Amino acid sequence: MSLAGIPQARGAELDRRANFGRKSRGGMKRTPTAVAAADEDRAPLLGDEPSKSRRRRAIENWQRGRILPVVGLLAVFYLLDVQELVYAAFTSVSCDPPTVRAGVNVSCDVRTLALSRERGLTLTQLGFAGALVLERSAPHDYRVSFATNVSGRAGVLVEHGYFWTTSVVDVAPGPAAPGHVEVACEPPRVAVGEQVRCKVVPCDEFWNPTEVEQTAAGHFTVARSGSAGELTVHDDHVSFAATAAGRAGVVVTLGGRSRQHEVEVT
Repeated sequence: MSLAGIPQARGAELDRRANFGRKSRGGMKRTPTAVAAADEDRAPLLGDEPSKSRRRRAIENWQRGRILPVVGLLAVFYLLDVQELVYAAFTSVSCDPPTVRAGVNVSCDVRTLALSRERGLTLTQLGFAGALVLERSAPHDYRVSFATNVSGRAGVLVEHGYFWTTSVVDVAPGPAAPGHVEVACEPPRVAVGEQVRCKVVPCDEFWNPTEVEQTAAGHFTVARSGSAGELTVHDDHVSFAATAAGRAGVVVTLGGRSRQHEVEVT
């Protein structure tokens, strides 16, 4: 056997296989059934509509599903706030009695509607009212009280939401208290013969200016002291002329207790 014939035999075998492959591919024909099957295999990849459009619609539906509940909650909260605002407009306060004398406590009733949540409900004293004391705390029904030591007006301010309401009473001075009298003579220094004016103001136990009741007039007296001359009584003061050098003034007695005030006379 010649060694040169082996490569030639292998080359012929390779050419034969190549020609067989070309004939096999050239002889295959695509029938309608085969085409339909191929298209059917590709259908899931193509879809019925563009994938971007489907994705966009899915995002819109998701957003719509998220936004609608939020809008609904906001609407509910808004309605609740409006409702609470309407309820707050009917909050009321009433203090009794309408007129008291200094030293008497005043009670005030605060009421809100039964459906009110009482959000933002605050109470503050007005005028000369003392510190508020809570006496009753029932649902939508409260009672507070305060002391009245200063004459004038006193009451309670109730704030509820954007609304507020008040109730006030008149506080009159109490009766004159023993020894509670203000005495002030002026000027502080005068010459002999000059006039001196002394202001005399009876006060109640809290030092509110008051008037001496006629039934108690007997225990309220004003007398001169030192070198004071005859007293002249006016509406809110007394006056006298200084008669000699030294000191001159008045002595006021109220309920058995006396207060004195004098000026220097030169």
